[in-house]
Amino acid sequence: MNSIFSALLAVALSTAVSASHKAHLGAANQAVNSTTGDNAVFITPQDDKIQYIGRFGWAYDDDDDTTNAQFAWSASQIGVRLSGATSVEADLYGSSTGDRFLVLLDGAVVSDFVVSSGWDTYTVAADLDAATTYGLVLWKATEDNKQKNAKGAAQFGGYRLPGGGAFLDGAPLRKARKLEFIGDSDTAGWCADGSASTGDSANKFQNSHETWAAQLSDALDAEMQVQAISGIGVLSWPIQQYLPYVLPFATGGDEWDYTQYTPDAVVLLIGPNDPSIALKSAFITAYKELLEQVAAAYAYAATPPKLIHVCGGSINGEDPCGAIQTANDEFNGGGRADGFEGHYVAITDDDWQMLNARGSSYLGCDSHYAPSGHAVLMNDILDQVKAVMDW
Repeated sequence: MNSIFSALLAVALSTAVSASHKAHLGAANQAVNSTTGDNAVFITPQDDKIQYIGRFGWAYDDDDDTTNAQFAWSASQIGVRLSGATSVEADLYGSSTGDRFLVLLDGAVVSDFVVSSGWDTYTVAADLDAATTYGLVLWKATEDNKQKNAKGAAQFGGYRLPGGGAFLDGAPLRKARKLEFIGDSDTAGWCADGSASTGDSANKFQNSHETWAAQLSDALDAEMQVQAISGIGVLSWPIQQYLPYVLPFATGGDEWDYTQYTPDAVVLLIGPNDPSIALKSAFITAYKELLEQVAAAYAYAATPPKLIHVCGGSINGEDPCGAIQTANDEFNGGGRADGFEGHYVAITDDDWQMLNARGSSYLGCDSHYAPSGHAVLMNDILDQVKAVMDW
């Protein structure tokens, strides 16, 4: 990886995909030996018709003299608008552990598939109506599950219309509202698609599109960027060391240019993985260090992002909430000269007890929230977040 993307672009999608398209696309995601006709159209990762949401960098491949997009954080998104096409392919490189992707067509999830380790070409949409214009997004459902340098990063080598068509000029308008999420497994989507009886294979059951964060962004019509690592905290295994980087575990690699994405709010759900009860004072100190790190990263912003702390994580998610409130009060300190301000929002205790009860139907695997559990958390905090943001 040689440099940071010069720009981030978002995909503005509108109409829902038809049931017939869902049926066709469900079986379309497979590695293929691309058979392209004379009218095939291909665009490279550098083409400005491609829109990226999340942290992306460039990776140069000496073997075939190509430069590809490299990325690792969950909920990274690669979108394009197209017309006149009947199918779409993508050149993708899977990390050493493989990576689960979702396909969104005009804003609706229509299928998912796993990219195996190494390069291959995948059919990501088939049986499209050539007379229709589509917005297509590849959404990275999994996080970096290798956690070693760049070995857990995926790569994108471009989109192809094997039967012809056109990628549309001009990037779609971005959503006006922008959110950044910092968190652990609940924000990364660990086990969201599983159950108590499924096991916890990341490439089967991790789904960053089903989380409270993704649901909140959708409810607020906001673009989202995610920095989340399952098992992470602020003290015993601090996320602070990974936040500055394009690839979280390539800490000697490219640093993220924060000016490429200025959120209206940074929303945090982190802390349950730390021993916050036994080491409350140390936890509060570490949590404030995280907040100061975020404030320093966005010190350039004319309007500082609001900092929103969420209480409501799975398993022992209520444990650090009191300490987080204390850390937030101390961070605010009666008014800061830099304009940053923290806010606290929380699930109701009754709902938290319901979600995390033994045998709860709101849980996926490893006692983490299923989509329905994420929805309860999101609905509990939605109006609170609206009030903080005046949205």
